[in-house]
Amino acid sequence: MKKIISMFLVSLLTICMFSIPAMAADSSIEEKNIQTFTMNGSDASATIKNKIEETGVSVTNESKIQLVPISSTRGENSNSALVITNESDNIVTKDILLLVTDEGVGFERGSDVSTRAGSTVEYPPLSWDGRYVIRGTAVYNKYVDSMFSSYYQPIGAYFSYQKYETCTVNNITMKYICDGFEYSYPDFRDLNLPELEYVITVTKSSPAPSTMYSTTREYNTGRAIRTSSGSPFVGQFLTFNTVVDGKSSTYTVKL
Repeated sequence: MKKIISMFLVSLLTICMFSIPAMAADSSIEEKNIQTFTMNGSDASATIKNKIEETGVSVTNESKIQLVPISSTRGENSNSALVITNESDNIVTKDILLLVTDEGVGFERGSDVSTRAGSTVEYPPLSWDGRYVIRGTAVYNKYVDSMFSSYYQPIGAYFSYQKYETCTVNNITMKYICDGFEYSYPDFRDLNLPELEYVITVTKSSPAPSTMYSTTREYNTGRAIRTSSGSPFVGQFLTFNTVVDGKSSTYTVKL
């Protein structure tokens, strides 16, 4: 698992190195794909809200919608994952939408149409043409101390998928990874323990479309994980291992 995340970090570093030129040269499709994008649910068009909600994900005015990089171990053409974050008190639900196409994985942004909510034009303009879309979800508690550092308690994870074209989904395995250092909760005292990789796995052979598969594995309620410092592997990730039409692929998204 560390190897997969290491490959993701190398990919993310490359993205960061070229993010400034990408903003200055909108004419390049490749450069567009590496830009990040964030908006509130209140700013999304009715079209994109409907597309997202068709996958089972709720979008409210307070939802945060992002396009974030995807890492693929097969070196496939990778665009962006669509990430939707909803919060209720301390509970965070983070949904990742991965669109798999004949060319690779991820949503590709279309022309730069700056039309906001209430319009019939999609904003941001995304291509939804693909073979299938996977919805992966991580649920966790998030706490912030007096110094504004964040701490996490993983709760569970689940996935489902929808087909847009005929294909055989042999297996999907999703891992929600929270890597960091343990602190006591609620006083956030450093326990001086080795780096921890807490993993929640959801797996299903021959999963049925539009069916939710889940695993609940709540973290110790007297402790919390801080991911803001440490080795290059710290952080929260969703990793997807898929076998479709006999072809294996692995995709990683940083939460």
